[in-house]
Amino acid sequence: MARRKVRINPLPHETASTSALPAESSLQDNTSNTTVVEAIPSQGQDQQSEDSSRTRMEELENAQRTCTELLARLKAAEEKLATVTASLEQANADARAAAAEHLRKLADVQKLHQEREDKLYREIERITGASGETGLAVCFEAMAPRSNESNAEDGTEDEQEHINNTDQNDDTPVIRFNPVLYSPLPYEPPDRSKIRTLLDLLLVSLPDAPPVYSAKALKRTKKISEAEITLPRDQQLEKVVYLPGLVSQLFGTVVERLLAIKMRWDDPDFNRAIAHLHPWDTMWNQPKKIFSEADAVDRAKTLLFRPAMAAVEAVATGELGHDHEREYPYISSCPHGKVIPDGMVVRAENDKVLDVAVTIEIKAPTVLQGVNGKGKFHDILQIESDDQIGRAMKFNWPDVVPKNNDQTRMMMQAWTQIVDRKTRLGALSSSEASICMARGEGADKNTLFLSPPYGPRDRPLLATFCWLAIAEGIMSIEDLNLPKADIEWWGDEI
Repeated sequence: MARRKVRINPLPHETASTSALPAESSLQDNTSNTTVVEAIPSQGQDQQSEDSSRTRMEELENAQRTCTELLARLKAAEEKLATVTASLEQANADARAAAAEHLRKLADVQKLHQEREDKLYREIERITGASGETGLAVCFEAMAPRSNESNAEDGTEDEQEHINNTDQNDDTPVIRFNPVLYSPLPYEPPDRSKIRTLLDLLLVSLPDAPPVYSAKALKRTKKISEAEITLPRDQQLEKVVYLPGLVSQLFGTVVERLLAIKMRWDDPDFNRAIAHLHPWDTMWNQPKKIFSEADAVDRAKTLLFRPAMAAVEAVATGELGHDHEREYPYISSCPHGKVIPDGMVVRAENDKVLDVAVTIEIKAPTVLQGVNGKGKFHDILQIESDDQIGRAMKFNWPDVVPKNNDQTRMMMQAWTQIVDRKTRLGALSSSEASICMARGEGADKNTLFLSPPYGPRDRPLLATFCWLAIAEGIMSIEDLNLPKADIEWWGDEI
């Protein structure tokens, strides 16, 4: 500890005694009268100094700990900032990728929308004879009758809205039927506010087919017979053409006559006739399960073919009812033979030779639709664009009975029935879906044209009516616009 010099002034009573001390013990300074002695620190001062030092040390240690904590927090903050920065960069990258994907999808949607719009305008032009906004305006005008309840009684103005009968010299396009505008009616009890004409009656949807009694039953169709597979070479099927408008092209031809037959709901006889056409009534006493193909045959004839034939008779006579004196046309089973359809439409008989207009082959729903409901013909009943209309698929007639190919079997069966009965029209149905078929002529006599499958809510009654109306002569098979089968795309491998 450092020594300190202090100045001590002698007390009065100490002066004398002090002066009597020996000279060697005198501590007087030569330059002053101040006496210098070495001060020895007291114990209290020592303790105070140590406490002060300890306090400063603690403060320094606390400051050091605080700095360490701050440094640790700073480091953690830096790490968190780095993590957040990385997350933001990733989120930014993801957002850019998502935005790019969204823009790509938006472009695809816009392209699809444009394609559908172009297709719609082409369809409008095909039906109305007018293009662009003019054709669209005609369609909007045709929609008016559905909301005009005041015309429901006499139907005069109502019919004029459905059919735009313009003067021959007028440039205004004529619209006769637009499938887009005449939407199917629901399967429900007859509603006189919705069903005002025979056309409305044919727009009513069918009920869905009941299930097959077992998941393992009725999955396959019958094998090809010897008579079918040995069909003469020049009569064998060679080309198959899917034609979306095969049946719908006929709608415009009959719409006026269908609209002319009004529903008379207050007439008991008329109501009795309606019960033979409306699915809600024809569905009575149908089984709730399908146990064999016979159930499917009965269901299709009861719900689809016989009501459509009743509508054919109504248009032919101009009155909804049954003329017991009329003999032809009628639907029946087929007589025994090498090739036997499930049904046929007979339009005449000469010397016991039947003039068959349409052959009918009926399958269980699980056979025609498949267990997944997609349809055994789904892969060939597709078209990507209008420029593919008329494109033919090659059908290779087998030399032996094909195995595990229901599509080939049903195609051969339906085709052979058409050829054997010397007609050009056929129908393949399960009541759940119906496909209309037409045989070409001339260079396309070995070509089979297929319609889309008409499901329960695809106006199946109207489609079947059009197909059977040819038997009555309401329309002619010549009214069918069948394109030339296009085989130019066939390669050497085909």
